[in-house]
Amino acid sequence: MKIHEIPPPPKSAPIGSETADWINSIVKISYDLICDWNLDTDLISFGSNYADIFGYKLPNHKIRFQKWVELFPANQRTAIENKLKSILRSKSMNWEFAFRFVCPDGSVSQVQGRANIIRDKAGKAIRVIGIIHDISKEQKLEVKLEREAKIKEKQIVEAIVEAKEMERSDLGKELHDNVNQLLGASMLYLDMARTDIKNGEAYLIHASEYTLTAIEAIRKLTKGLASNTISEFGLSGAIGRIIKDTMEVNALRISFKLDQSLEDEMSDKFKLNAFRIFQEQLNNILKHSRASQADIAFTTAGTELKFCMTDNGIGFDTKQKANGIGMGNILDRAKLYKGSAEFVSKPGEGCKLALRFPLLSIY
Repeated sequence: MKIHEIPPPPKSAPIGSETADWINSIVKISYDLICDWNLDTDLISFGSNYADIFGYKLPNHKIRFQKWVELFPANQRTAIENKLKSILRSKSMNWEFAFRFVCPDGSVSQVQGRANIIRDKAGKAIRVIGIIHDISKEQKLEVKLEREAKIKEKQIVEAIVEAKEMERSDLGKELHDNVNQLLGASMLYLDMARTDIKNGEAYLIHASEYTLTAIEAIRKLTKGLASNTISEFGLSGAIGRIIKDTMEVNALRISFKLDQSLEDEMSDKFKLNAFRIFQEQLNNILKHSRASQADIAFTTAGTELKFCMTDNGIGFDTKQKANGIGMGNILDRAKLYKGSAEFVSKPGEGCKLALRFPLLSIY
């Protein structure tokens, strides 16, 4: 730790006194605390920032030296006093020191300093003027800055890794969550067309529409995995459209709730993420649940957004590891917005997917 040198008093100044210029020079180089100890009166005068270092104020910034020494740790007092006596009895003109100081709140400050010793013509020490530097504050600041730097470095590394992982996984997720859904719906309409000759043409038209949409989605994937579904229909419109088409070819009845005022607060990226989660879970319900009713709702509670999808199907044992990547996709997508996802289900008791997101993450 570097301690600034204290300039000696001007040669023109009489021994035992100091000029205003000398005091000003000390002030300029002192970036912590100035101290002036008059050995005749045993009174130490400190700079106005004494409280910043030691945690309490002094009347007129002054204190008797013997009283001040009582604030040192007991095991240091004797050593400090003996060292001082030795230096003052010698002919030394300066003094370097380091000690621990107990603050009123119980914390301990590590300080060090450098002082000039002023002597009379006979060589007797009559005054000590110097600066005290709070090492502990710098050490704490250095530790804090180092810790913050490591955290930032870790965050940057994690962000790079996450970005790379996202880049590798987005294509698979988009194909699974979007294109797979579109082609699945197209297959349902084709099946309906084969079994319902009377309405076959209408079902074929729907199948064609979904197939064309899937083709368009694949085309957009090659341009950066972009999707304008949300920008065209909004989250409510996009989900409502899927629900309408699903109920046309399935016995599943679906209720849906999302206030427009809540949707208006969501960012487009969050809407797309929520839409993909909806698609994923709806696919799970259609494939595995054998449910006749499903309920979907976006609500707020305190500082959280709740997104729930419930069905009255056959349920499953949540302790058993599920096959496929669908549930993993839902969990991963929830984490992207600092959210959580929980599947609540038992065999024969349906299933509830409960997602929670901090409201700040949806903007």
